[in-house]
Amino acid sequence: MRPALGHSIQRLILLSAALTLGGCAARDGLGTAGITDPNRAASFVARADREFVFARERPELAAYARDYLTVLPIDVNGAGKHQLYLYCYIWSTIDKRALEESDGQFQLVADGRQIVLRPAQGSPQELGIDRPPLPSPSRTATTLLVPIDRERLEFLGAAQNVFVLRTADGLSERFELWKGRRSSMREFLHSLDAAH
Repeated sequence: MRPALGHSIQRLILLSAALTLGGCAARDGLGTAGITDPNRAASFVARADREFVFARERPELAAYARDYLTVLPIDVNGAGKHQLYLYCYIWSTIDKRALEESDGQFQLVADGRQIVLRPAQGSPQELGIDRPPLPSPSRTATTLLVPIDRERLEFLGAAQNVFVLRTADGLSERFELWKGRRSSMREFLHSLDAAH
């Protein structure tokens, strides 16, 4: 009888811990929130409600072939310390292309202002992002995590003309905004202000 009682108590403790962690990982009005490491202070990720997708037509490769850059603004809150990032996926309808071209440098161009997308130092997990805030659009997509400040996000949200340039081997390729609303950038920042 006692071993059974011991197992029951262990199950109750595990269930209680799971419910506690589940509560920490609940959704908020901004997007996903998740706990990254139970051994340290909780880290939560808030995301914009919509991603931005920039596309470049590749008719020389195949009909309807495109290269894409998906961009999602996120806020990582690690024990009260906030850091804004652009969580990006580089991908293509031609799988091989995404892998070959992920080494190029990307930059957002907003009303003539260039914002280079420099990768963050460290993996997403090391920076407090336990799970992707957005499902990968392709099994061969490459992740690009870019630290950004509020001023540049506000500028992007207010810009009238936004596109992406990819530069490799001295050549530049232009990606046009294919999906997404720049107003969602402003809404995201407003929601962060309301939450703090």
